Amino acid sequence: MNNFNLDNITIVVPTYKRHAFLKRLLKYYGGFEIPINILILDSTPYEPSDKELKQLLSADGTIWKKIDPDITYWDKIAKGSESIQTDYVTLCADDDFIIPNALIESMKFLDSRSDYSSAQGLYFGHTSYERAKQIGFLIFPLYQYGKSSIHQTASKRVQAYLSGHTGYYPLYAVQRTKTFQIIWNETSRYVSDWNLHELVASCLSFCYG
Repeated sequence: MNNFNLDNITIVVPTYKRHAFLKRLLKYYGGFEIPINILILDSTPYEPSDKELKQLLSADGTIWKKIDPDITYWDKIAKGSESIQTDYVTLCADDDFIIPNALIESMKFLDSRSDYSSAQGLYFGHTSYERAKQIGFLIFPLYQYGKSSIHQTASKRVQAYLSGHTGYYPLYAVQRTKTFQIIWNETSRYVSDWNLHELVASCLSFCYG
């Protein structure tokens, strides 16, 4: 029987000089009181001074890897992905939050659909309380018109993504670890421009499923 709990997925968190965001994120995941595998790829050139953050970084299930500050974002993820032991993985920005049950549902989706390379649910953004009073809402949906890319060829799936027909941005989707590693190794191999790494990684996601 397949294991659809959070033991089978790793949340990869790249970060750089944003320990306040990192602390907030780790406190969020710690609040669920369930085991969650978190791999932190930290290229900050100095040690955190916050004692609570240091405790969070040493919590069970959390791996804190110090990375060369001069490394590129895509190289950091490619190298960091080598240590992932779970079957599934997802990226999480240090200022984002993922609902754990959504990870489980994404794993179930991929397990039952071997021809898909990634799965993701709804995204929401938020504004400040002061701004919300002006515009009338605090939380708003992102990518609300997203849909699966079901074209039979990689070129057509990429074309649909680049033309906006897919509506989703798969960089932060749940993926099988093997696919994730291939995507970021290929991105690391061929990309040398900060303006291209997210685009290439996203296109490769559509290429592989």
